[in-house]
Amino acid sequence: MIQPGKFKRTSKVSIGVEPEPILYSNEPRLGLFWFIAQDRKPSRFTSCSRPFSQVSEVAGFKTLDEGHVDIWPTVQRLDQTLMDYDYDYFPRGRMNWRKEDDRWLLVLDRKLSRAPFVTHIVNAWKIPPDRLLILHDAHYRSIARIGPPQ
Repeated sequence: MIQPGKFKRTSKVSIGVEPEPILYSNEPRLGLFWFIAQDRKPSRFTSCSRPFSQVSEVAGFKTLDEGHVDIWPTVQRLDQTLMDYDYDYFPRGRMNWRKEDDRWLLVLDRKLSRAPFVTHIVNAWKIPPDRLLILHDAHYRSIARIGPPQ
């Protein structure tokens, strides 16, 4: 398992498997994430992100090219305790940006539509809350029952 406070860098993407990622910039980030826990225990934020300025704009949007299914094997290598779980077992989501109205689009599992989870993401990734739009995607459904973030 990766030590707390450490990141794995792969192709300019930071993958953090710790409760509070230590990011050394005030620049907002785009990426995808999971909240990982079992039996309603406190969850930990596991993410793959890039600084906003390093994500290319395509058709008026900024989003990571990678998907959850692409990143999950790396997360599993960093945290061996996750080897028995599929990428969609834990609640997940992603942060995108839309040029048309300069909005940050937080697309997530309905289980994460509560203040502790949204606040955690906004704070960790330096997202301007006044420009945040929360969206749900039927594809983001999970089995795990988790508690609020640590």
